[in-house]
Amino acid sequence: MSIKFVRIEFQSDLYAQAIELRHAVLRQPLGLAFSPEQLAAEHDQLHFGMLGGDDLLACVSVMLLSPTTAKIRQMAVDATRQGRGIGSNLLCRVELELKSMGVECIQLHARETARRFYERLGYTATGERFTEVTLPHIKMTKTMVTC
Repeated sequence: MSIKFVRIEFQSDLYAQAIELRHAVLRQPLGLAFSPEQLAAEHDQLHFGMLGGDDLLACVSVMLLSPTTAKIRQMAVDATRQGRGIGSNLLCRVELELKSMGVECIQLHARETARRFYERLGYTATGERFTEVTLPHIKMTKTMVTC
């Protein structure tokens, strides 16, 4: 199967698929749902995904905090496709996109269960553990000049 990196336009059909994927992987297991306000706030964010044929295999959103700093949000890989490098590939492609835009530093809030995934990709934990969406998280950063 050929896998393709794509930019997802806000409120497109592909964006709707990304919302479904994020809900299934990140929210539903916690008994949470997206509010209309949360989704509306994503209009000025960047959205990316990995397509396998017509199927959205993985997605991520990016919030630009400044011209040189971005925050990775809501990274999700289809549960049946995890562990195959799709998420790593997606994040590396997103990093290249951000670097080409002048982003020098990427931040994210990693679930403790995903910490090792991000560490393998060069992210460093900063600060103490905290609770977000009912789960322990850690803030992580990566400086793009080392990419």
